[in-house]
Amino acid sequence: MTPEEGEARGLARPGLPPTQVAVLFAAPPLTLAEALTGIEQFLRRFVVLARPEALVAVVLWVAHTYAIEHAEATPYLAISSPEKQSGKTRLLECLTLLAHDCDGIVITPTASTIFRTLEATPAGTMLLDELDAVFRDHSDKYEEVRAVINAGHRRGATVPRSVPGPKNTWIVKKFPVFGPKALAGIGKLPDTVADRAIPILMLKRKRTEPVEKLRQRTAREEAAPVVAALAEALAAQPPALEAQIPAELPDRAGDAWEPLLAIADSARGAWPARARRAAVILHAGREQDDSLGLRLLSDVRVVFDARGVERISTADLISALQADEEGPWASERTPLTPHRFARLLHAFGIASKQLRIGAATLKGYEREAFVDSWERYLPTPPSPLEPKHRNTEHERSFDVSDRTPSDGDGSVALVEMPIEDDYPQSAWDPDAGADDPQGELWLAAPVLAPDAGATP
Repeated sequence: MTPEEGEARGLARPGLPPTQVAVLFAAPPLTLAEALTGIEQFLRRFVVLARPEALVAVVLWVAHTYAIEHAEATPYLAISSPEKQSGKTRLLECLTLLAHDCDGIVITPTASTIFRTLEATPAGTMLLDELDAVFRDHSDKYEEVRAVINAGHRRGATVPRSVPGPKNTWIVKKFPVFGPKALAGIGKLPDTVADRAIPILMLKRKRTEPVEKLRQRTAREEAAPVVAALAEALAAQPPALEAQIPAELPDRAGDAWEPLLAIADSARGAWPARARRAAVILHAGREQDDSLGLRLLSDVRVVFDARGVERISTADLISALQADEEGPWASERTPLTPHRFARLLHAFGIASKQLRIGAATLKGYEREAFVDSWERYLPTPPSPLEPKHRNTEHERSFDVSDRTPSDGDGSVALVEMPIEDDYPQSAWDPDAGADDPQGELWLAAPVLAPDAGATP
């Protein structure tokens, strides 16, 4: 395929240097696994996330924006940070270069901004920033924003509005609100929005975590062949509508992850295991104090597990909860009295009893009374997952000899990278890992050849 043919198919991007266009179309098409690895490498250059599993989620979400027609629900990225200057805006800037049909970052959006934008670009991606300011305002104006975001999680959701009709009449028009969205802000999102999102926590970068400076013009040129390869790979390896969801995920989180897991399954290789590991770890690590009742259930489970008992007195249980100085129960302003303790548990149908504890008869709680609520409302602790994916038979996800240029003609060069959370942020040496001494499973990563004038 020539560059001109590629441009006719919509694969070439405006502003792409001729040398990079030649590189893009001189090479055989990349597999989906290789394209995902290219997105991952690009992101590693510019951002540092609090958890390595979050990077897996972001990469799959980027791919999801190009495969939205294969999904019945769309997960939101909930990009949050405890303080400013933690990199969330930098991540959004990277997503403007990678996500499908993205028209930039929208600051403090209104409801009409969201549904009219989605009407203009039905398959477009929206990046919404400064949502902490939006959700702190409890006026009807911004409650409407939350309602629109909640509804846009599933395909077919619409917002009805009265609009001018013919001959001075008014008609009801339904605006579609379904579409991929990344939601960024300081602090936590409202519960109903967070339930539909994948938590991506950003922390202030340490001095020992260097990243490259993001220059929009050059970064856009470098991202163009990567996203073109991703779109082409998804067209060749489209995801299924359904995927097997880990049992550890609650229902809402499972719905959010299913489209991403389907993409990982389509990519094959190490991606299915990496995706499920990320899903379990990210959601198991979510704070349970969004509701005091849920936090209380979680903390009571910790006490019972730590003591290994089947029953405990109310006074002893409250004392154990208050011993955690970092928890919410040691507050002198709102002390955890037996009455407040009973009221919080009453919503879950849990009540105290007169129990025989040791030689005394005391009012207390049995472990059995909590088990049903623990299973219903709290995530199951994740099963131990293998930290690395070994390939003892030295199987590869690609054949290096088929893709490595032999005559320096500006074709695509490849670098092999281990599928580990701690592998280097940049490893552009085409000879890296060629001997594979430890038998790691390696993936192909697309890199522009040095003689093509590209900067990886």
